[in-house]
Amino acid sequence: MNSKQHNENQLSTILLEMEALGFEIIDYRHKSSTVYVIGGEEIGKSLSTYLNHGLRFIRLEKGNKTTGFRAAWYAKTK
Repeated sequence: MNSKQHNENQLSTILLEMEALGFEIIDYRHKSSTVYVIGGEEIGKSLSTYLNHGLRFIRLEKGNKTTGFRAAWYAKTK
């Protein structure tokens, strides 16, 4: 397994764990190398714990087309 595959597998595992914790995830890695988590300001502190996994989440107060214009946070994966 090469490094890129390992990183993708590790990220997939992290996203599955986040879903198990109750986060609503929109995985757009295949289109824009972006992962979205639906939620407002109240989930910000929880998302900051994923910084050590290379996921820096940025708030989208009003969301966008991908999130159905619901408040969300996004992180670039590349």
